[in-house]
Amino acid sequence: MRKKLLAVIAAAAMAVTMMPAMVFATETTVIDETGLREAVETGGEVTLGADIYLTSPLEISGNVTLNLGDYDIKPAGGFTGDEAVKDSLIVVNRNAHLIVNGNEGTIDASDNTVGVRAGIKMTKNDSNAANENMIAKLTVNGGIIKGDDYGVVGNGNRHGTVIIINGGRVESDSHAIYHPQDGTLTVNNGTISGEMTGIEMRSGTLNVNGGVIIGKGDPFSLVPNGNGTTTGGAAVAIAQHTTAKKINVDITGGTFTATAADGYAIVASNPEGNINVEENVNIEINGGVFNGFVANNTDTEDLGAALVINKGIFENGLSFVGEGSGLNASQDYMLIDGRWYIGNDLVSEALKKATKDSKIYVFRDVDGKLVVPAGATVYNYTGETLNINGTNYEKTPVDQDPQPIVAPEAKAPEEQKPEKSPETGDESNMAVPFAAAGLALAAMAAAVAARRRHN
Repeated sequence: MRKKLLAVIAAAAMAVTMMPAMVFATETTVIDETGLREAVETGGEVTLGADIYLTSPLEISGNVTLNLGDYDIKPAGGFTGDEAVKDSLIVVNRNAHLIVNGNEGTIDASDNTVGVRAGIKMTKNDSNAANENMIAKLTVNGGIIKGDDYGVVGNGNRHGTVIIINGGRVESDSHAIYHPQDGTLTVNNGTISGEMTGIEMRSGTLNVNGGVIIGKGDPFSLVPNGNGTTTGGAAVAIAQHTTAKKINVDITGGTFTATAADGYAIVASNPEGNINVEENVNIEINGGVFNGFVANNTDTEDLGAALVINKGIFENGLSFVGEGSGLNASQDYMLIDGRWYIGNDLVSEALKKATKDSKIYVFRDVDGKLVVPAGATVYNYTGETLNINGTNYEKTPVDQDPQPIVAPEAKAPEEQKPEKSPETGDESNMAVPFAAAGLALAAMAAAVAARRRHN
């Protein structure tokens, strides 16, 4: 009996030691600055029970989950602190992980009257500043992070950070997220909005799988800067820093909006005049909706990043410079009712929504067979014969502009036979404008011409 009792006790002890550490995590509700600092120092889950005003930056040095709910953290009057951190409301130190949850609660550093510029800063300048193996990590699941200059910011000399945006909002009167460090920024959801630029990447890796990113600067601007931001008027700006570290951008989803007429949804530039940018800055777009221009260069610098577009929906024209950049040759590419669609599945879905009044400019149709509503107007820019609703139309001669083709009623396969495309001299079709595609292509040509004049 005694042996059985000892066995039961031993088994129970082993079970306790194997239980996840999170079972024992501290859960604390705080209502003032003192309570918040004590809870954060202990670590674990910290829930706000009231608005809290900080007199100095709150440093995160362990694993902390901060539940804002609908309460706010703001700087108090006379906010001060160590020179290394006093310009930020919260600092995530190395070997620390801050998780932010919340509804309408905020980490609000938008009031610059007390000298606070950022909501959250990644790492501080201390004895561990150069130790990139000690990762500083931030995960935002909810709540609102606001800053006067930055919602979230890093430092170009302190690398080794991980930032994950799963939800909530990051906002700023300038740049919502400024990322000059060699780290990883992943956006899965949420809204990132800057009065100048949504995200500026000057080093590191950016992965965007979802969410909304907005840049409101007007007009678009680009200036060299060895110690800060360079770009206004872009949802996502990629501008290699003076540190010349590699930048890798992979976009699979999300909505990117520049509100200015000349703004960029995605723009890569080289304001510092670095060499080998086309080798060290790589951008790949595999999905997403882009409201604004997309370009791997601007007319103010000489080198373009490597930009490959496999898939996406684009409101404006695209501009590419350099070898290795451009559209995936295996994907359909069409301008449908004023929007550019790249990618076989996206083109297919857009064509299903077309009507008899639609205008469709076909630049690449991989299988050469187009099914559209009868009466829709089609322009064939593929340089190949195009089958429209079962009728084959010959390719446009290279010395002529494509003329409008009014899509016929669909034919059964045995009824299909070649027909000539309308010729340039056919005056009955000359009234059909080519304004949408012409404007977009002219914008691309102007960008290249400006680059050549600049060179």
